[in-house]
Amino acid sequence: MRLFNRFSILFFLFLGIVFNLNGQKIYPPENKAMNSRILHLDAGEKVKKGNYFFLIWEKGDTSTIKTIKSNSGKVKIPFLLDFGKSYEWQFLNKKQLSESQKYPIHNFSVLYNQRIDTNFFRHRVVQRKPGYKMPGAFMLDFVGVAVNDEGEAIWIVPDTTLHHFKNLQAYKDGTVAYYTSLNGGNSRNNLLFRHISRDGQLLWEAPDDGKISENTIENYHHDYIITSDSTYMLVGNTYLLAPVPGQTDKTYRIDCGSIIEYDKNKNIVWSWKSADYLKIVDLQFGGPNPNPSHLNGIWLDEKRSLMLVSFRFINRIILLDKKSGKVLDSWGSKYPSGEARTGDSLFIGQHSPKFLNDSTMILYNNSAGRGNDSISNVSIFRIPLNTSDSIRLIWKKNLWFGNQRESFSLTKGDVDILPDGNYLANMGDVPRTLVISPEGEILLEIRHEMKTPGNPWMWISENYRVGWFDPAWW
Repeated sequence: MRLFNRFSILFFLFLGIVFNLNGQKIYPPENKAMNSRILHLDAGEKVKKGNYFFLIWEKGDTSTIKTIKSNSGKVKIPFLLDFGKSYEWQFLNKKQLSESQKYPIHNFSVLYNQRIDTNFFRHRVVQRKPGYKMPGAFMLDFVGVAVNDEGEAIWIVPDTTLHHFKNLQAYKDGTVAYYTSLNGGNSRNNLLFRHISRDGQLLWEAPDDGKISENTIENYHHDYIITSDSTYMLVGNTYLLAPVPGQTDKTYRIDCGSIIEYDKNKNIVWSWKSADYLKIVDLQFGGPNPNPSHLNGIWLDEKRSLMLVSFRFINRIILLDKKSGKVLDSWGSKYPSGEARTGDSLFIGQHSPKFLNDSTMILYNNSAGRGNDSISNVSIFRIPLNTSDSIRLIWKKNLWFGNQRESFSLTKGDVDILPDGNYLANMGDVPRTLVISPEGEILLEIRHEMKTPGNPWMWISENYRVGWFDPAWW
């Protein structure tokens, strides 16, 4: 009986520390390795509004104690923690403060990974307009980290067995989504899509069952949208067989992008195949090519049920009515079929088109294929409200940095709109992140670099997107 009583006391003490006696979980979880330098503390106690104190310090070093005042059992830590360090903390009321040694101490750590080690990866602020501070932070997808405007890594994808992330995005509900390579390689297609909590708990994973492609997999790639209805719109590929020009007895496979919308239960609720829209005469222009169109971006205006769909290799963006699946308009290079309708040569090899409002669109124009004078840019267009009008360029910022290597990105790239009205741009395979004002002034420039033993600092190999987010969401 005594053994049982002792065990019971220890067991309930443990529950009291980890869950507290109210059944609420303590956060961070006891002895958990966290993946963020931005955290809050939750004592797991339902307490009346009053004067409370959270004490936090580096494990084993009470000289680092910091006191955070709160009127409840929960508080946001008002400073950045350090990757690779362990921490201890306590929650006390005013009376307990003088006898803190009597009360439970909780433990957690912030994990270490080479991707956040400034000896191997750095995000160097090259220029900043005096006094400018970018609101929030952004996701850097290739290395799977979040970076603030000081160039500091503040969060990392917690699954450190994965690498080569693509289109890393954070959401207001505190969650994160991304594509990653299935086999750990640098594949751009056949990607795995995951939606996780910021701490790494898997919330949803795409089924990749080939129901739309009519193959074994959907071959997910490039882009996705999580809608306000909590559905998932993913880009995949379907395939068609086309006759080899001049050899009617032979065929070859052409990849054509698809869009698949899933509900939470992984049921397909909507889909669209570009193969039903694209013309063979356009896809074979310039000779046989297994991937002649390259669907690389989608954007949804939920209120109007209108989508922008980007095809990089044919320099085309279409306006798609989601409800009917009908293509309402097309802009870009003119091909043998007569598509696109207007906008010939306005953009080449573009990425990331987005509606700014009902009548304007912003995009990252790689400007690929213009030869030795190619300079990538951010462009804004007035889009026609009907097919009697034409698309028009109304704003452009050339991204010139002294030479073509620094100023031209052949692939990838992104542009987003910041809450302060400025534009956040990423230069793709020239891994540089910029904040640009509507007047065309560069307010902030951050270069993303990596280093291997015995070699100088160099660009990280690429970055597909930079997804802005507000750390207050966390």
